[in-house]
Amino acid sequence: MKKIRSLFALALALVMCITLLAACGDTSTPNPTPAPPAPPAPPAATPDPPVPTPDPGVPPFEMPTEPIELSFFWWGNDDRAAAVQAAIDIFTARYPNVTINPQPTSVAFAEVTEAFIIRLAAGEEADINQVNYSWIHTFARGNNPFADLRDFANIIDFSQFNDPDIGLMTLPDGEIGGLPHNMNCRMLLFNEVFLQEYGLSEFPKDFNDWIALAERISADNIEVDDGNNKYAHVPFSNLDIDHFILTMLYSTTGKENVVGGQFNYTVAEVQAVLDLLLRFDAAGGQPSFENHDPINNRENSVWTSGRALASFQWINNPMADGSPYGGGDRLGEMSMAPWPQPGGNVVAVARPGLGHAISKNSAHPEVAAYFLNFFYTDPEAIRAVGTQLGIPIAASAVEVMEADGTVHPLQALGLNIMNSLPLGAMGAFWEEGTLRNPRYEIYDEVRTGRITTQVAAERLIQAQQSALDTLNR
Repeated sequence: MKKIRSLFALALALVMCITLLAACGDTSTPNPTPAPPAPPAPPAATPDPPVPTPDPGVPPFEMPTEPIELSFFWWGNDDRAAAVQAAIDIFTARYPNVTINPQPTSVAFAEVTEAFIIRLAAGEEADINQVNYSWIHTFARGNNPFADLRDFANIIDFSQFNDPDIGLMTLPDGEIGGLPHNMNCRMLLFNEVFLQEYGLSEFPKDFNDWIALAERISADNIEVDDGNNKYAHVPFSNLDIDHFILTMLYSTTGKENVVGGQFNYTVAEVQAVLDLLLRFDAAGGQPSFENHDPINNRENSVWTSGRALASFQWINNPMADGSPYGGGDRLGEMSMAPWPQPGGNVVAVARPGLGHAISKNSAHPEVAAYFLNFFYTDPEAIRAVGTQLGIPIAASAVEVMEADGTVHPLQALGLNIMNSLPLGAMGAFWEEGTLRNPRYEIYDEVRTGRITTQVAAERLIQAQQSALDTLNR
């Protein structure tokens, strides 16, 4: 994680420019616990594998002239689809003998994952695939379905990436399963006008201050939300709560979540964070399990009606999450802040937002690699894609974005905050369904008082380790 900060200078410069322009268990309330001492420093980063360099004995790759057909799979909204298609059109205009068949999908991410697993099982994945960071590691067990990108060192310009960025997409045996497009983490996307209504000009950094603010915001709430309750935070789904838990675990322990195939937290450490979750719930910090709107996205009614101060969302595209707030037209009121932590020890937990991989089954892997290099480094392609896939980290893309000033102020702010904080790695398996789904069930049970936080912590650790043992067989 030591070089995740590859866009710090760009983000900081943009924020400075913006500033200059502006100037011209149980369901009873747990006993408050004292803030824990500052956690130890995060563990030293393990050495990252060096990026490959071209073999001087291998001649430069030349694009073939015969007809070639490739397929390209990705997921995302209509804006993302249009941006990716624009880059494809630029490439095929330059190389008219190449046809790239788009395979976009806009279904929910869980369904994307399931559909991709089915494709892999049938050997019908696309030549070029947008991939989640964890897929590189979870789908590679036993038989890696993705081509080793080291084989294309004379086609892909690996000097565009930092060693740690490539390392996150590298398997233990050294195979590079994909290219990371961007780095991402979660911050609280909040409405500044809402915050100012409570006499605050800055977002709280300490968890106890966050609790106090939550209590003020929810003071007039009723047990069954009739559409008038107000909250400090609205999670769009259990995914947001899961990232809250992960961030709190890293903040309070200073430890990564998996080390050497072992889940790296004790029962006491997990229980302490679950107790903090219940404290936040008891303060009315977010809708109760019973009051949660079943719409698990940015169209959640609490968010669209402007009844929540903040939501814990990805920094790469906060414009999409912020646009529906309060009925729309309030994006200019939105800002970002890290989740408040005990003792004000704010941190961030990051991962590649997405990446791209080449199928081992591709009949034309060299051409697929050539397209990927174009997609990441060609100025026209970079401008066509813009920030629809998040802010890219390839050096050429950083230069283009910096020269054009195309990064949105909210994105620049989120990046600046991320790059200024101690960063933990999300871990390759955190989002793997066999680990994630049991956590979701446990959160529901502990938030509704069906189990205690101690039982929840014990079950969570057992479920995580059991899934890790299966994955690592």
